[in-house]
Amino acid sequence: MKTRIQAKQKFFGSTNTIYDEHLNIVNIKDSDLESHFYVLKRIQGVEFIKSQPEPLFYLLDSKKTRYTADFEVIEDGIRYFIEIKNFAKTQNKDFKDKVAFLTEQYKKQGTLFKVVTEKDIYDGDNVINALMLLPCLRHPAPIPEYKKLVIGLDDLRTYSMKEMNTIAKERGIDIIVVKRAVAHRLFQVDLTLPFEKWQLSITKLSASE
Repeated sequence: MKTRIQAKQKFFGSTNTIYDEHLNIVNIKDSDLESHFYVLKRIQGVEFIKSQPEPLFYLLDSKKTRYTADFEVIEDGIRYFIEIKNFAKTQNKDFKDKVAFLTEQYKKQGTLFKVVTEKDIYDGDNVINALMLLPCLRHPAPIPEYKKLVIGLDDLRTYSMKEMNTIAKERGIDIIVVKRAVAHRLFQVDLTLPFEKWQLSITKLSASE
């Protein structure tokens, strides 16, 4: 049995946990903003995401001080430390000074620091769709079924969910495969659109897949 890696828990505020089977990490969120950011990043296919990562230590007025980001994320090979904050709370001078200081401190370690607000997270129906797709990531990418599903189809056009489900049925494939293929980014889709308006674009797999 694998030992689960648990993010450090804060001793204030309300928390909820999500066990990430892919990364074998128990991620702890203190707000809906954090939960929704995590879900979006998982659906977007980041290489790594962990809540409340190892703290940053620095000297402030000659005293050793620590700061713990909300998330550590590796995306497209770039490592970020993220603070999730309501936009209204990012506009005061004290917070902007804090961001400038932390940006410089993380830069010294060869990493990036970013503040993410609700303006960065919410876009149309993206969170609703990501929450719907997240359970599909408990299953491996359905590559054999996907190949069978799209063989002979025109990859220069898009297909509605209804069309692709019909094709799946005709080819003896369970329609849940279509949704799992979206979750694993085998189909490309604009997640900001309502589910019923999705148009699926076929992704060409590499020879090794």
